[in-house]
Amino acid sequence: MSQYTKRTLKDEIFFNKINAAKKISLGTFPFKDLKEIQIFKIMERYLSSGRTFIDTAAFYGDRRVERILGRVLKDFNCECFIATKVGYFRKKEEYQDQNYIYDQVQYSQELIGQKINLLQIHEADWDIWWLCDNGSLSYQNMFNKAPVIKALTKIKQNNDTDYIGITGNNADKLANIAHNLNCIDSVLLAKQYDLLWRNGRGKLRNVIEQKNLFYIVGAPFHQGRLLNLDSLISENSHFDKEMAEEVEKLKSLIIKHGLNLIKTCLEFLLTDPLVDLILVGIKEENELWWLDYKLKHIPDEIYKELLSIGFIRNATKGIPYKIN
Repeated sequence: MSQYTKRTLKDEIFFNKINAAKKISLGTFPFKDLKEIQIFKIMERYLSSGRTFIDTAAFYGDRRVERILGRVLKDFNCECFIATKVGYFRKKEEYQDQNYIYDQVQYSQELIGQKINLLQIHEADWDIWWLCDNGSLSYQNMFNKAPVIKALTKIKQNNDTDYIGITGNNADKLANIAHNLNCIDSVLLAKQYDLLWRNGRGKLRNVIEQKNLFYIVGAPFHQGRLLNLDSLISENSHFDKEMAEEVEKLKSLIIKHGLNLIKTCLEFLLTDPLVDLILVGIKEENELWWLDYKLKHIPDEIYKELLSIGFIRNATKGIPYKIN
C-alpha cells in the first residue's frame, strides 16, 4: 500500500488489527442483563478464539457493560479492536452540545480502559442529531457541521479514535446521512437486513459501495424473531398478508433444501460480498457455537432463491426510550 493511499477501515480490519475474514464478531447488547461472571466466561471463550473485535455502547445497561468490559479486558491483558457508540442522551439539548458529547466519549474510554478504535453515533437516523439552530433538519453539507460531527472529528484529530461510524435501524435515512457526511468510515445497520427484512440491500448498500464504507450488520436473527417463522406468519396473517406470504416462502425454502435456519441466517449475510462484519449478540456461552463451526457461503442457486423473497418494512421496535 502506498504511503499516499488513504487507509480505510477495511484495510485496518482485514489486514492488520483482527482476524475478521470470518466476518462474525461479538455484539454485547444482551450483556446488560447478565451477571459479571457470565460476561467474563463469554469473553474468555470469545477472545481465546483469536477474535478481538468487540462492539458495545454507553447505552447498554447505562454504561454497566462498558464498565464490566473494562475490567474483563484488564484481567485478560488483551488489546482488542473496540467499537462503541455515543448517544441515547436524556435531554434534547445534549444532542446539540459539542462539549457534552466530547465528554461522554472521554468517559467511555475511561471505563473501557483502551483506545476506542471505532467511535459510532448511536441511532444516527434520529433527527435530533441533525437539527439546525432554527430547529429544522440539516441538509447536504450542513450534516458535516452538526455538533456531534465536530465533537467526533476533534476526538479523531486528538488520536483518541481511529475511525468514525454511524448506526441505526432506518436504512434509507442512514443512506442519506452517509451520502452527505465526509468523515465516516462505517455504517452499522440493525434489524433491516436479514433473511426477510431487505431494506439494507437498497439505497444504503449503493452508498456503501460508492464510498467504500465498512458495512456492519447487526441483529442477524432480528432479535430472535426470525427463529420462529410460524409465529411471524401468525402475527401478520391478518394485517400484513404480503409479509406473511414472504415468511411462508422462506419456511418452504428452508424445508425444501433441508437448511438449518439459525446457520442460514448467518450464511445468507456471509454470502453478500459487501457485508464486512456481522454482529451476534450473546446471552450464554453456548451461543458462541459459530466460533468453531465452519460457516460457508450459500450455493448460488439457493442464494438466488433467498434473494427472491423478503420485504421492505420498518424494523421491529426496540426498547422504549424517552427524551425530555
